[in-house]
Amino acid sequence: MSLEKVVEKFKSGLQYCVGAYIFLFLMTKAWSFIGLPTGSIEEYQIIKYVLSTSILALVSQAVMVSAAIELAYMLFTPGPDEAVDPLILGIAGTALLVMSDENSAKTDSMLYDSIAVFLFAVSLAILFYLRFMLTKWFPKQFKDNFDKGSFENEASEVESIHPKKTVKESKSAA
Repeated sequence: MSLEKVVEKFKSGLQYCVGAYIFLFLMTKAWSFIGLPTGSIEEYQIIKYVLSTSILALVSQAVMVSAAIELAYMLFTPGPDEAVDPLILGIAGTALLVMSDENSAKTDSMLYDSIAVFLFAVSLAILFYLRFMLTKWFPKQFKDNFDKGSFENEASEVESIHPKKTVKESKSAA
């Protein structure tokens, strides 16, 4: 097994941990919001932090941790495509943090936040366009990533397994 495959499995495991983190903490926050008893769990520092932080801030922090994992994974893989995805995740996480209540103490102006979110959206559009263009500029490196889920590729695989019957074959069978 190559180093790249091992690192990819490790990255996937870390991403699952981030997903489990955000799911459990959001469920804890929902449990508390509904008013169900939490018992002695509120004594833990991490639970105090989760209950005092807004949901958007929690999600944005998880997205930023995910972006950091993607950036670390980028060091072990060749190709330019791995640099764009962490930037997209990082900008999305930062936009969520700007929109959350945690940011309101730092800037009192809604206009500044609106301009920042607009600029984040523009930069995300540029990065998605760049990612799309990378598939055109480097088709050999992106062939595996984008052709696996394409409809044309799946249709050709089905045809290779079950070839279409021609009109002559169906008349001779009848």
